[in-house]
Amino acid sequence: MLSKNTLPQIACCKAWEEVLLTFREVALGLPGKVPDAVSTHTEEDRVAVYEIINGEVYEMLTILSTGDLIAPRRTKTEQRRLAKVARGEAVA
Repeated sequence: MLSKNTLPQIACCKAWEEVLLTFREVALGLPGKVPDAVSTHTEEDRVAVYEIINGEVYEMLTILSTGDLIAPRRTKTEQRRLAKVARGEAVA
């Protein structure tokens, strides 16, 4: 049988689960929305901007899911290389 204290804890966990799932869905939608908004303000094309933001969002979600605050970060050079690969350009 559940104690009186267990039911509020279960309700709290369910509420947090809903918040985190909503946060995750919004975060995963950012890479598709932001490139259009910033494409007029940068020399990078939409695909390059998408790749950079997508990488950052996945890195953030990995940190949140694992608790590993010292996740490896991509350098600007690595981000540009990934953007070139995404566009199908030759990479040296």
